[in-house]
Amino acid sequence: MVDHGEVVRRMNNTIFVRNEKGRIVEVVVDPEFEFTLDGRKATVYDVEPGVKLTRTAFRVVENVQYEAQ
Repeated sequence: MVDHGEVVRRMNNTIFVRNEKGRIVEVVVDPEFEFTLDGRKATVYDVEPGVKLTRTAFRVVENVQYEAQ
């Protein structure tokens, strides 16, 4: 898993990312996966070397229901 990194190379749907420890990680990306690049939706084929990636994930800690008033 890479939380922050920079794309150093892309070959088809495989990207090579330099992570925060300086290691190069090879990641095969599902072609249907959507990134957000500069506020717009993009696929792995739009990702170019130099693009900085940040993973954003949310974890649900409790189920909260709200009623409309």
